[in-house]
Amino acid sequence: MQSGNIPTKLTIPFADGGGKNAIPAASQVGVDAGKASLTDGFPPATRTPLAAGGKPPYGTDMNGILFMMSAWNRWQAAGGPVRYDADFSAAIGGYPLGATLSSSTPGTIWCSTVENNTSNPDSGGANWIRVSAAALQVMTSSGPMVVPAGKTQALVFLWAAGGGGGGTFGSGSAASGGGGGEFRLGIIAGLTGGQSLNITIGLGGAGGASGSSPGNGGSGGISSFAGVMGCVGGGGGFSATNGLQTTSAGTAGGGGSGGALGINGTTGGLAQTAGTTPAGGSGGCTFMTSIPQPNIGVSAGTPGNFPGGGGNGGALGGGGGAGGNGLCIALFI
Repeated sequence: MQSGNIPTKLTIPFADGGGKNAIPAASQVGVDAGKASLTDGFPPATRTPLAAGGKPPYGTDMNGILFMMSAWNRWQAAGGPVRYDADFSAAIGGYPLGATLSSSTPGTIWCSTVENNTSNPDSGGANWIRVSAAALQVMTSSGPMVVPAGKTQALVFLWAAGGGGGGTFGSGSAASGGGGGEFRLGIIAGLTGGQSLNITIGLGGAGGASGSSPGNGGSGGISSFAGVMGCVGGGGGFSATNGLQTTSAGTAGGGGSGGALGINGTTGGLAQTAGTTPAGGSGGCTFMTSIPQPNIGVSAGTPGNFPGGGGNGGALGGGGGAGGNGLCIALFI
């Protein structure tokens, strides 16, 4: 069979507007010899010649059974959920190992881990595991993040912002780069569907201004997740006037809290030369970002890489590059 062999879907059940009987489960032999039941199907009398006392089958029984079957076929084709049914469970002796049922909470699926499972998973019944699909959310600016229905935990990846590079004055000047922001990773539990979480995304530090009084780069902003996980941005690079800034550079972001793992950014680079040409120091990096190339022969500092990279220092009288903004990625499970 191939994927293109899908049959026509039923938009209404068979005999939807026609005469039909509700097919009983109990045998109708002794009640009406020609009546169908789920126990007997069409009874022996319907297969006995009329001359020998047989009875013809009821057309409304045929419509009834085909209606019951095609109604479920239509429900399944429409993706309708199948939920726990206490009466059905009792009638079949419990759900089998591996059975999957939809929760009354949309987005959650239960799977039975035992045979003959009669417990109700929606009321904390034993021997069911939740197998709902994960949901990914990405935030590049501050604001609320809403927990998807049925989710109770989140695997969170959080980056703080990078610091800006320092500015310069004079054709022989080069400033240092900003530091990379901190990264943190953790699992946040105890969430509920529909809950609004406050997310702060740090903004990259501004590049230091150029001019006769050049400025240091600004520090990268802090990023935080719902007040339970936070990471610190990188420090700004240092300015230079008619010389190379080879003493101080933007500090590495670090010292945040929450989560299971924290990785500090790296310190910004000091000013350098390529031959006799001053070049601003490279910005620092953070987890999953690279260090930007130094700007040789270019005055303006290169912006820091996203997320959380530090900006390059300016050179030759130019300003520093801005730090990269922070980022939050949450995988709800």
